[in-house]
Amino acid sequence: MFDDVIIVDWSAAATPRLGKDSIWIAQATSRTGMVDHLVNCPTRAEARVWLVAAIDRLLGAGRRVMVGVDFSLGYPRGFADLLNRAVGSLPADCSAAAIRRIIGAHITDDARNANNRFEVANAINAASATALFWGRPAHRTELTALSPTHAVPLGLAPNPLERFRRTEVVSGQRLATNWQLLGVGSVGSQVLMGLPLIDELVRRFDGAVWPFDSLRASSVVIAETWPGLFAVGAPDGEVRDAWQVRTTSQRLAGLAEEEWEGLLSPPSLLAQPDDERAVVLREEGWMFGVR
Repeated sequence: MFDDVIIVDWSAAATPRLGKDSIWIAQATSRTGMVDHLVNCPTRAEARVWLVAAIDRLLGAGRRVMVGVDFSLGYPRGFADLLNRAVGSLPADCSAAAIRRIIGAHITDDARNANNRFEVANAINAASATALFWGRPAHRTELTALSPTHAVPLGLAPNPLERFRRTEVVSGQRLATNWQLLGVGSVGSQVLMGLPLIDELVRRFDGAVWPFDSLRASSVVIAETWPGLFAVGAPDGEVRDAWQVRTTSQRLAGLAEEEWEGLLSPPSLLAQPDDERAVVLREEGWMFGVR
């Protein structure tokens, strides 16, 4: 099914850093079931360069690659419609791919991780007149449409959308919502900073994103992974993120063909009612490994 597996632990850090809470990438090959590369990148720019070079090298060798990332590839249902009404530039289908494109067009991210994620979230809230995103540095008071807490800023309507996607409800992984950008356990900034990466990889390599796209003709397949589904805990003295990407890549690289098929067509998704599954496949996405 796949010759190599690359697992990425993405970071939304605003400055370069190594070790804990930084970017870790592991690459494992199905030929040996061993991890060939474990890299720690201090910036997203360096991580992009490494990823592109690694995928180029593997494709040049005629290999098929799975890339797993540790952030959501979609938002709770209804976000695409609100975003479309706010910016007026999404296709009529309001798909996850369209959301990636519009966010990628607005996010800036320099060589030392300085970025505008809070400004983009503030602009989306303001344009939609809805308190979708929340969580910002307390001193950024100029971002009047983005509250530092879950409070609704003056002049905005409360967020009418669900806190979690269907996959998070089914899996029980309702730990943090994509709407929260800052604070303990927050994941929303990773999503905003990660979706442009996915858009770039799809465009550069004609990649497919699971479960939104057909995988049949693609040599690069990208999926959302939850490390806790494949790597629980970490040995004493080891960076948890490094342990998780290494263990997850190794476990996936060691899968047999029928095991891949079971993960790519999980009973948990197939069991959803038709209307629920249609929303998942168009807009929300699904965590790879949720059976």
